[in-house]
Amino acid sequence: MPASPTRRAACSGGHVAPGCIVRTTAEVLVAVLPDWQFGRQPDAATGYAELVVRRKV
Repeated sequence: MPASPTRRAACSGGHVAPGCIVRTTAEVLVAVLPDWQFGRQPDAATGYAELVVRRKV
């Protein structure tokens, strides 16, 4: 991963220069995973729809 975000609104390592503003994120999946369900749910802390991964039952 080029940058590793932290819960303190910071990034460590990678190709992020001081002062960079990260406005969005991306989750990229390149696989067939029939036993898993991917969805989005609102995050209570940010209000953004975050990726949620669950094993299908």
